[in-house]
Amino acid sequence: MTRGELWRRLEGPLGAAELGTDVRLRMLCGFLCFYGYVTFTQWYGNPALSTEGTATFNYVPTWVFEHLRGLIFLDQSATKLLMAGLSVLALFGCLLALAEEAVGALLVLHVLFFAKLFFYLSDLRLVTNYHHIHLILTFFFLFTRSRLFFTRVGLVLCYHLAAFTKMTPSWLMGEAFNSVPDKLPFLASTEGGVRLACRALIAWELAGPLLWAARSAAVRRASVWVFVAFHLYSVVLVGYRYPAIMLPALLSATLWFDAPLGKGHRFRTADLAGWIGAGLLYAGGLASFLIPGDGRLTSEGRYLGLFMFDANRAVRFRAELVTGDRRLLLRADRPWRSVGVDDFGGFEEQRRGKTVAELYEGGMLLERFKTGQIVRDRGVVVWNPALFTTGGSRCFGDPYLYYFWAKELCRRYRPDRLAVRLESKLDGREETHVVLDLPDFCGASPRYNPFWHNDWINIGHGDPALL
Repeated sequence: MTRGELWRRLEGPLGAAELGTDVRLRMLCGFLCFYGYVTFTQWYGNPALSTEGTATFNYVPTWVFEHLRGLIFLDQSATKLLMAGLSVLALFGCLLALAEEAVGALLVLHVLFFAKLFFYLSDLRLVTNYHHIHLILTFFFLFTRSRLFFTRVGLVLCYHLAAFTKMTPSWLMGEAFNSVPDKLPFLASTEGGVRLACRALIAWELAGPLLWAARSAAVRRASVWVFVAFHLYSVVLVGYRYPAIMLPALLSATLWFDAPLGKGHRFRTADLAGWIGAGLLYAGGLASFLIPGDGRLTSEGRYLGLFMFDANRAVRFRAELVTGDRRLLLRADRPWRSVGVDDFGGFEEQRRGKTVAELYEGGMLLERFKTGQIVRDRGVVVWNPALFTTGGSRCFGDPYLYYFWAKELCRRYRPDRLAVRLESKLDGREETHVVLDLPDFCGASPRYNPFWHNDWINIGHGDPALL
């Protein structure tokens, strides 16, 4: 079979003909491939994606991969080579899309999607909103045959899920931004102004995409340009990565916008995956409202939807590891988002936070380990500070991070006792929330339920005393 014959056979199952008739779809395909290049170059050299992460205890799989670490079997050199290869493949896919080689571009995009999903689920610290949105939009693009319609649906979905995440005092009352000196730079410098701006954004993320169904082309296009202005401003607050995924997708999907969203669309079985996916994502975005407790503290249900910047948090973690007459005290502190706001100890640390490890024997201090130093005992890595100092705000406040570390430590090291305590503060307030307080973690042997509340995660307040 020649290449041409193979391509013609694949054209139907892949829905490649649709790309040949719409420049917007080719633009979207090329962009989705290019963002794959951004992804894999960013992940190049990440030890958590190789056996080096396993050996140095520098990995924290999502609950999907909690018992599947064996799937990460390549060493660091091989993983770097793989990431480099995927990066080159992504650029090749982008060029194929621009050259109207639809079959080849779609095949490449399938490879990139499944490769990214695999590594994305393998470490919690990779789970960020911009990667999440890239996967959502790529899913709709690959597994539906009304690609332009479902890309627009995917954008509506992302804006709505972002609004759901903001339904907390941190946003509704503007507490997250009012807790930092600059508040909303260039936009609002008073507490009342911040509250108004935050509420206006939530309302716009819910209502703005619905205007895409308006009969007036001017209304549809105006709503798009409002979102463009928002994304350009958001660079000041969240950096470039989130706008870099939203702006090209938004502008490509709404180019011309010559008809209201949904006009002329008919249900087809080929689009069933898209409708099911959209329903599940909406359900996931609402899940945290049904689970008891404050999701900003427990993180329960948050990863089922979209998880934007949701609060200004500071975190203090303490662990005590006892084996015979040896006692290892471990501390990890992450400060507020702004150094202008005092953290727990009244000192100001760099954004990555501070870790401390002290070894006692017979009640006497035996060794104080250097900042960032990996701690080994009996040939086993028991503490890797990088585990607690890399990742975003959502990750370092998530009890699952500390749960997995403690559970894996019990399996690897088998200490006589392991006590863990996690305390969080929100939005510049002095009030301390004791999220975890387990004096004998290994004995309690807790299990993590990603779909409901875990009894060992506190939803009330606790005594702020240290271990």
